[in-house]
Amino acid sequence: MGDASRKFNYKDKLAYLYGDLANTIILGLVNSFLMIYFTNVLGITGYIVGILFFTTRIIDAFVDVLIGRLCDNSKVSKEGRFRPWIRKMKYPFCISTIILFLPFINDFSMNLKIIYAFISYLLFGILLSAINIPYGSMASTITSDVKNRASLSTFRSIGAAIGGSSTGLLIPLFVYINLPNGHQIVSGNRFFIVSIICAIIAFFFYKLTYKNTVERIQFTKKEIEPINKIFISLFKNKALIALVIVDIFIVINQILTSTNITYLFHDFLSQ
Repeated sequence: MGDASRKFNYKDKLAYLYGDLANTIILGLVNSFLMIYFTNVLGITGYIVGILFFTTRIIDAFVDVLIGRLCDNSKVSKEGRFRPWIRKMKYPFCISTIILFLPFINDFSMNLKIIYAFISYLLFGILLSAINIPYGSMASTITSDVKNRASLSTFRSIGAAIGGSSTGLLIPLFVYINLPNGHQIVSGNRFFIVSIICAIIAFFFYKLTYKNTVERIQFTKKEIEPINKIFISLFKNKALIALVIVDIFIVINQILTSTNITYLFHDFLSQ
């Protein structure tokens, strides 16, 4: 659990900031540029990519519930309940980011490209849940003070803003190449290099998050709820359903905005 005797201070706040900084460095790459990689580099048509993204998002909704249940029912170790997830899952999650942009996939047949895109993106989404849900839940175990939890949320937002703005500014400078006629196109090889760089940076910040956080608040669940009971209660909770629907539209808007801006600059403003 780290140094449990250490009082809550800026070390915890910065460590929590690093977690969402790592998240958004990778999500800034994937959410804004993966679709243009699939369409413009691999040559997969837009509607197939859209179906692929929509299908995997539906699966992710159920995966999130399952991961949340596994986290809540995890045994409390010396490291805490949630920190072990970050320690273990940072490896496969960062690797899955690189797998999304493997350059040799471009030599495959179209059917194999579609299968690769579906499996790699589904794997990425599952591993994202496996590291992001424990990270978000960890705030409740770092401190019980309401003001301190609010400060953790603030620092998390700062980390997200830094990561998102950095990837949005820097990635386009590296993934485009100029043709002799002056037009710009995206480079599959450069995407692969950028994915490696983003994964390494994110891995470093996940490591700092794990190392410098302390889970001071511990609890043990007396009874484990059956997963079917959880799903039934979810569908009966009208307020939760309303929040989920609103969140779906917010996420769709965010992804559409970031993706459309990428296509706007690539297809129209770069000419």
